[in-house]
Amino acid sequence: MNQNYQVVPPVYHQNPLEEKKLFFFRKNCNSVAKALWLNLLLQFALTFVFEFVYIMVRIIPEVMEYLSVVDYTSFEEMYNLVMWKMSQDPMFIGGLLYVPTLFIMVLSNLLPVWYCSRKTGLRISGLFCKGKTTVSLALVSIVVMFGLNFLGGLFYNLFNALLRIVGLNAPNTNMSLPTDSAIGMTAYILLLCLLGPVTEELLFRGVLLRSLTRYGTVFAAVSTSVMFGLMHGNFGQFGVALLVGLLFSYLTIKTGSIRLTIGLHILNNSFSVLTEIGFQFGSAALHQAIAVFSSLFFIGCLIATIVILIVLRKKIHFVSDNPISAQGDNIISIPKAGARFWRCGWVLAFLIFMILFMLLGIFPGI
Repeated sequence: MNQNYQVVPPVYHQNPLEEKKLFFFRKNCNSVAKALWLNLLLQFALTFVFEFVYIMVRIIPEVMEYLSVVDYTSFEEMYNLVMWKMSQDPMFIGGLLYVPTLFIMVLSNLLPVWYCSRKTGLRISGLFCKGKTTVSLALVSIVVMFGLNFLGGLFYNLFNALLRIVGLNAPNTNMSLPTDSAIGMTAYILLLCLLGPVTEELLFRGVLLRSLTRYGTVFAAVSTSVMFGLMHGNFGQFGVALLVGLLFSYLTIKTGSIRLTIGLHILNNSFSVLTEIGFQFGSAALHQAIAVFSSLFFIGCLIATIVILIVLRKKIHFVSDNPISAQGDNIISIPKAGARFWRCGWVLAFLIFMILFMLLGIFPGI
């Protein structure tokens, strides 16, 4: 007697512990991405609020005074008049714009730091613990930092040269030293040489990196460095920020503190600003001297960086030297953590948005 047997495929149930690990991994990754979304939202919202309030307080009264003596006006005429007044106002066309920009950027970095630390349970004070930093490590880091700066610039120039073959261009940063306002220049220097580096390190090498190192230090360093590059919003700074971000991540993990990276970030930006000041206010002879010195300096740092990486290649490990903050005893193993990270909803949305935003600089007509 023949009987029909139905083959039932085996059902595999994931270990509840693994499911819990993946749940908290995705939660942490999305918290990191939400912090970056909060940064972007604050930049756009605070800029809009400032411009709206300034227009209502400063420009609209002048426009209304003019319209009061004109017999006939239309909405279009009023709009064009407001746009013309904005194009003539020093707040929108001069260096004074860096004053509100200073406060907007600082708030846009600090509030996500608070948000992410609250969501992931990190103590901000723990980011400033006394790391194991030596003079030799600091000096080598300075050389490598400037070498990576030059390498990132080379990548950008090569990429831009390829784009120009087809008639396109990848814009660099639109920030430059203002010379029409002493207050604006002061705000620019404070932003780039002090407050910007401190708050960016708090955000990227602080709460974001520390939130992800529990799932692997290399994974955390690469992921946060890519996000650091993307947050600059242009291809001109992306390569430099990515490479320098990797260096800063390595140093933060190695020393267990962001003190060294804050100092390096301040030094890096200050060097650029001093170069700008020299070109803006110096003589033609000084311009030539700066150009020659910068070229030789950066080429020398790049060569030294290559030598350092070759000589120390076996000693470069993303492992902490500081027992207080060592991550080796609490790494949570997540298979394919990198791929899972970029597939998280908020992370993927951030990646797509920033890539499209950067492409708009190349294809402004889109």
